[in-house]
Amino acid sequence: MSLLIKQKHIMKKVLSLLLVIILAASVSFAQESETTKKNVIKVNPLNLIFGGINISYERVLFPSGALQVGLTFSSAEVTVNTTSERITGIGGSVGYRWYFGGSKDAPEGWYAMPRFQFSSLSDGSGNGINTTSIGAVAGYQWIWDGGFALDVFLGAQNTSFSTKGDVSGVSINGILPVIGVALGYSF
Repeated sequence: MSLLIKQKHIMKKVLSLLLVIILAASVSFAQESETTKKNVIKVNPLNLIFGGINISYERVLFPSGALQVGLTFSSAEVTVNTTSERITGIGGSVGYRWYFGGSKDAPEGWYAMPRFQFSSLSDGSGNGINTTSIGAVAGYQWIWDGGFALDVFLGAQNTSFSTKGDVSGVSINGILPVIGVALGYSF
């Protein structure tokens, strides 16, 4: 009987040790995953002012660099043959973020990003607008422990509008400001 009691005592110690190792490993993994988040999905609510919604995805490629791609759904009021019409469309963007100036790695901290954007809007009957933009932004992105992300940026872009069909009244071409706030989740 004393051998059986010793075996139970040893088993309890082994199980306790395994439990401690598993807990330590899970805490270590949780801390590692918090600091090595490589993806961010964001929405820019300021685009709603201009009749659109922008969703972007950022993927860390290097400790100080990340690729960001975006998808924009837009809606605008334009004049077609002296009649006001609503046109809708889709666009995309791509940019590369260089993170600098601190002890934080991408995707958190100060960054600069050159970017390219294109969008095409149409009323479905051959009337519409195409826009092409090349520019750069600088900003700061915060990422909290729970994954919440806040990105604030500003910059400038050279934008070119071209019209299709009978659209008139679009004459914005040249260098325009870029201001944004994006809210999202990092994982």
